Amino acid sequence: DDAVKMTLEVGPLSRVLADQPDDIRARASAAVRAAFAGLPGERSVMINGAAWIVMARNPAS
Repeated sequence: DDAVKMTLEVGPLSRVLADQPDDIRARASAAVRAAFAGLPGERSVMINGAAWIVMARNPAS
């Protein structure tokens, strides 16, 4: 429940759903819950992910 709530309140999905009617938000919540059901962790939802960490330095400074 906490993972579904966080997914709907934080990040890109929250912005997409912000102006949507309740029925669409409910359908999205059910879809997220179903997707997370197959990814249980001990106390969390374990999903695959990746991140790029990019650093730059200005040699002139």
